[in-house]
Amino acid sequence: MRLEAVLTQVAPQLNLANLPAESITLPPQQLPQQQQVPPPQTFPSTGMPGQYPTAPTYVNGTATHNGTNGIPGPLPPRTGLPSTQGSNGPRPRIDRGDTSDEFVAEQMGTLALDDHGHLRWIGGSSTMSLIEAFRNFSSSEDRDAPSPPSTNGATPTPNPPSANLLYFPSSLRFGKVRALPGPEEVEYPPWDLAEKLIDAYFEKFHHTMPVLDSISFRKKYQRLMDARRQAEEKGETPVFGSSKSDAGFVSVVFAVYAVAARFVDDERLKTDEEGEVEETGGMGMVYYERAMILYYIGATATQLAHVQSFVLLSSFLASLNCLPQAWLLCGQAVRIAQDLGLHRTPRHLLMSHLNKETRRKVWWCVYGLDRMLAGALGRPLGTEDSDCDVELPLPIDDVDLPTHFQTVMEMGASPSLRDLPEPSIELSNKSLMAGFNALTELYVIVGKVLRTVYAVDAVELCKEAVERTQAQVASLDKELTDWCERLPATFKSDPKSPQQISLGALLLRSHHAPP
Repeated sequence: MRLEAVLTQVAPQLNLANLPAESITLPPQQLPQQQQVPPPQTFPSTGMPGQYPTAPTYVNGTATHNGTNGIPGPLPPRTGLPSTQGSNGPRPRIDRGDTSDEFVAEQMGTLALDDHGHLRWIGGSSTMSLIEAFRNFSSSEDRDAPSPPSTNGATPTPNPPSANLLYFPSSLRFGKVRALPGPEEVEYPPWDLAEKLIDAYFEKFHHTMPVLDSISFRKKYQRLMDARRQAEEKGETPVFGSSKSDAGFVSVVFAVYAVAARFVDDERLKTDEEGEVEETGGMGMVYYERAMILYYIGATATQLAHVQSFVLLSSFLASLNCLPQAWLLCGQAVRIAQDLGLHRTPRHLLMSHLNKETRRKVWWCVYGLDRMLAGALGRPLGTEDSDCDVELPLPIDDVDLPTHFQTVMEMGASPSLRDLPEPSIELSNKSLMAGFNALTELYVIVGKVLRTVYAVDAVELCKEAVERTQAQVASLDKELTDWCERLPATFKSDPKSPQQISLGALLLRSHHAPP
């Protein structure tokens, strides 16, 4: 059967309400009467045009409410962030005037819940995406019925999506072999040393690899430490940090300890438990191994913490010049990140702005680390630019993000909208996140170099091939020059803080380093 005939049969079953008219045309008889979009109503509490928000259909992580997404019209693109040009480069942001292109890109897969409640990515080529579409359609009658308004006048809250048990069967349970210890059995550093490690991490390392949100992490870390103290006083098991579901976060904690160990001058860190000297990694290696064990304890429930942990552990190994092993761990981070859909834009996901920014930061940390290690080792890249459409993070540091979001909400922006106003240029150029975004743009160019100049299938000795390679090198050299000229003065010639100095040194060193 021809593809056109298949689409003609399948299209009426899918939600096409958001598709611009110029992007697809169906004969009127192909769209059943019951699927016609009803005239817009008004939310009783907000006055916004649209229908009552019913239980959403999740496609690409987008919660669609009868084709309206709960907002009036398409989302405007976020502006103000530099975008990388070139046919071989990624699309760090969605910045298109053509909403039909954006719609088509967003239909190339879906985010579905597993039985642990975590979002997992199913690509567009998977038959499961089609099954998910039919599954959503089969329950559309229930969703299409308007929800009654709340008794207190508030807008009804959409029901969360159900788990996709076809793709993530709940009957499949790992952990049958009882060989690993429980999370509560892990040995932490002494209290004072643990605080030194956490402070050193955020002071010396975090600005170069912002894979964590500092405020959210510190709050959760304090909760973990409080639970430990209370458990020690009562002689009980801690209420937090002892279950397998907590093991992912505790793994991140020990990964932070491992990374920070080289920044803290303390005799207790210079030798490990066997008395080995610092050259072998000292206690940093002990924390690394504990973090790995904690990952395996909680590996049955894939989560964002696993990506964060592997990014930090890969960075730790790279600091010890164990680049091949670091490359392997980074590869695991890439796979888990893609499994969670971090490579796709979160702009339509029903989550807080802060969580969306964290997803962006984690993805671009994975992306940059992958390119750094691939370039250093001359090995293949783990990420394809053409598979990624997630935006760069806002050029705002962690401590300023809550204030920025609160200010935007007070200005009257809808909490449903993804695209918020950009910070001022002055604030952006001085933020450490602006330096991280600049580093990410540099890694984009590094990826182009590895894909073109060093590609195996690009090795040709004929005159035309040599001339083509020379033209590509000249183009890439110009991109590097333009990148350096765009670099804010804060990181080139006028740093004001130790973090700006170290990040500026990293930027310029990476600019001049091979390949």
